[in-house]
Amino acid sequence: MARSRFVLRYQGTGPAPGADLARIAALSRAVILDASPRMLLVEADADALGALAATLADWVMAPEQHLPLPDTRQRADHAPPVPEP
Repeated sequence: MARSRFVLRYQGTGPAPGADLARIAALSRAVILDASPRMLLVEADADALGALAATLADWVMAPEQHLPLPDTRQRADHAPPVPEP
């Protein structure tokens, strides 16, 4: 089974329940890579984590997305004029 990264976001009121966090951390072969009070970045099997997320109230699961950063370097639109001799 391939492991992927997922973002779990708690949509309820207040901080995420400790019991839910413990269930996620106890999932076999799941690794919590990063955490904030209402979000987790988890590397785990998609099927196992999806089944667990479906049983957790007020949690939403989405695959991690990578967005390319824009290239902000300035470029000339055309070559500079050549001076006449």
